[in-house]
Amino acid sequence: MQENNTHLSIKAKMSDLMKNFASFMAVFFTFIILLRIYELAMAQFDQHIRDHLFRFMGSALLSDLGFSLTAGACLFVILFITALLSAKITKRLMLALFILLCIGHLLLVKYFSVVLNPLGADLYYYSVAEVRQTVSAGISLDMLIKLLLVTALIVLLFIYFPRRINTGIKLNASLVALCFLVLFFKGSTHALAYNFGSEYDNNLALNKSAFFYDATFAYLSHNGGGNSVEMATGAKELTHNANDFNYPDAEHFAFLHPDNTKDVLSSFIRKGKDSPDYVFIIVEGLGRAFSNDNAYLHSFTPFLDSLSRHSLYWENCISTAGRTFEVLPSMLASLPYATNGFAELGDQMPSYLGLINILQTNGYRSFFYYGGDSKFDNMNLFLKKQNINGIYDLHKFNGSYKKLPANSDGFSWGYGDAELFRFYLQEYEKTSKQPKINILLTVATHNPFLVNDQEKYNVLFEKRLQDLKLDAASIKEHRAYKPQFASVLYLDDALRHFFKNYASKPSFSNTVFIITGDHRMPDIPLSTKIDRYHVPLIVYSPLLKRPSKFSAVVSHLDITPSILAYQKKQYGTKAPALVTWLGAGLDTARYFRNASNYPLIPTKQGVSEYLSGNYMLSGNTVFKLSANMGLDPVNDNDQQHKLQSLLDRFIQRNRAMLAHKKLVPDSLLHKY
Repeated sequence: MQENNTHLSIKAKMSDLMKNFASFMAVFFTFIILLRIYELAMAQFDQHIRDHLFRFMGSALLSDLGFSLTAGACLFVILFITALLSAKITKRLMLALFILLCIGHLLLVKYFSVVLNPLGADLYYYSVAEVRQTVSAGISLDMLIKLLLVTALIVLLFIYFPRRINTGIKLNASLVALCFLVLFFKGSTHALAYNFGSEYDNNLALNKSAFFYDATFAYLSHNGGGNSVEMATGAKELTHNANDFNYPDAEHFAFLHPDNTKDVLSSFIRKGKDSPDYVFIIVEGLGRAFSNDNAYLHSFTPFLDSLSRHSLYWENCISTAGRTFEVLPSMLASLPYATNGFAELGDQMPSYLGLINILQTNGYRSFFYYGGDSKFDNMNLFLKKQNINGIYDLHKFNGSYKKLPANSDGFSWGYGDAELFRFYLQEYEKTSKQPKINILLTVATHNPFLVNDQEKYNVLFEKRLQDLKLDAASIKEHRAYKPQFASVLYLDDALRHFFKNYASKPSFSNTVFIITGDHRMPDIPLSTKIDRYHVPLIVYSPLLKRPSKFSAVVSHLDITPSILAYQKKQYGTKAPALVTWLGAGLDTARYFRNASNYPLIPTKQGVSEYLSGNYMLSGNTVFKLSANMGLDPVNDNDQQHKLQSLLDRFIQRNRAMLAHKKLVPDSLLHKY
């Protein structure tokens, strides 16, 4: 009899659990759908998604349903265990879990609406201070108040409505069964989304929580698993591209190879009386999408466009990362990415040879100038590893310089581009007359896109729209991103004044300027997977023999090898015969081609994309590359296998490098 009562008691507990669970799921799914409707309504207004609207909405809702049911299955497992112990605790836990799930989803949707990219496991590769700094830049007091109000509404919804929803036992059981069925078939994944021809549209259709939790699960699985460092040494090479290097001692030095970089710059840059100064201007968020001829968003950089016509200009340059964290290692040393970006290794970065320490051995001095905090992304640690002579960041600016306007939360990234250039020109006068490498990194073209003299650049933005002779629909689309475009015009204006002032300096005639973007600004919707990497590359100098435009695909990885090849030929610069460059040097073909392999690391989550020849791998999809960096998905199993093998090989080499904690032999390090 007692066993019978126990059985009935458990049955009653399960019946009560399923009833409460079903009512909470109804409120949860309603909230998810309402938030999706809001998200699509705002996107329809801002992004003008006109095509494939019904298929798009179906894909989005299917993604939301898959996530809701999968999340429900996971929660039910937890609640089932607690229900056996206490019904009271179970109800409270159910309330807390569903509320937290909704608040998390709200924040992830809001993150996407600001950044225009879904948040993945890259969150785990930033320090608490960096996360706080980034969040402060993108959130305003008004936005914070709205988020708090919606959070309060979520709590009220779950307290008030579940008790008023009555469902039958069969429906409750069917819902639980459906949750586990969807979990079994992994229904939460973002693979449910179709390809809508636009990277932004594809990401918009995703359920942002599903994307985040899937990425988190992959992150935890990876970090909990083994870290194999087996190398496919002696294996047949998979491609025949310019950077298919021969690694003579791959077992101990995974990336060390002979330097066979061809000197292409001597054909365009004449030899000066003395070794030239190099000035790198790395522009935050400068993408080809809105710079120079054939920019599909039209150009908002009239000065840079003009400068490029008097320069060596590569219209199809790509960055190696979708964020700033990899630009210095790639541009200044053509380094591998480790697991989550080379500089992310922090104090564990293996010693390496790059442009700075090699040229310093040959009499150069080096300096870094940045309007923000150089601790961000471990930039300062990376530069100190190369023994840079000086780092000038926001802590070195005095009261005569004006910071960028703060957002409503009181946050400012630091000093704007005009102030950075002014600071550089004043400090430059104080440095010695030795040849120098100066690296300038801008910050103004970054969320929250607030600049000094804001109204001036708002007016210039409107004037630019008229100068471009856009139709009414295009003008409306561009005005949705007025702060972003206005900040680009501010940067362009700052560069114009910078070059005008620099031209009066005695050293100007013997200076080589390298201008590029660290990545394409993601705050204006991306069109393709490669759009986030597509940046201009401009090499300007009074030493140029003639300007030239190149259509070949090149990368930040190619810059250091080409500069050193030029230095060796023209100035007898002593450089190592064995190097760890990923790049093979700049390609000066005037027609469109890609003659190299380029691993790509979109976020700190890790290397997940690969470009080889005219094909790109992203996830499980292969794309074919076309002129002006267009991408079209193709069904090509051979290319997919080849690209995946190249990507796996690159990841293995990085693991081997980390296992040995060595990039180059000690004998080379001591020499340079």
